[in-house]
This record gives sequence, structure tokens and C-alpha cells, in this order.
Amino acid sequence: MPAEFNNWAEGQPKESAVDTSDCVAMDRADGKWSDNLCNEKKEFICQRTASEAEYKYVDTEKLNWPDA
Repeated sequence: MPAEFNNWAEGQPKESAVDTSDCVAMDRADGKWSDNLCNEKKEFICQRTASEAEYKYVDTEKLNWPDA
């Protein structure tokens, strides 16, 4: 079942048969989402532990989706 909430930027997600953008990035300025290639390096947010709802924004380095 699709999620009820989304915050896609205008023109997103791209609808293309050849598009391989399986990951999503959020614009810090407006919070809008865009589809991105998973190997594109971006700033990221990570959860410190699985048991706590504590998150850390990392803007000192950029990683691709799998490495972040």
C-alpha cells in the first residue's frame, strides 16, 4: 500500500522507463524530495542507535546512499 504522505518537488519523481533513480534526496532549503541515483554523494542524516530516536546530521562529508 502506498504511503499517504509525500513531499515531492515539482516534476518528481521522474517517470521514465530508463530511469534508475532508486534513492531519494531531500532539499534542506524547502524539504522537497527528488529521486536520485543511489551512487550520487550527498550530505546525510543517520540514526545513532536502533533503540533510540536520536539522529545526527552529517554535513562535513558526502556519501552515496549505501555507504551513508
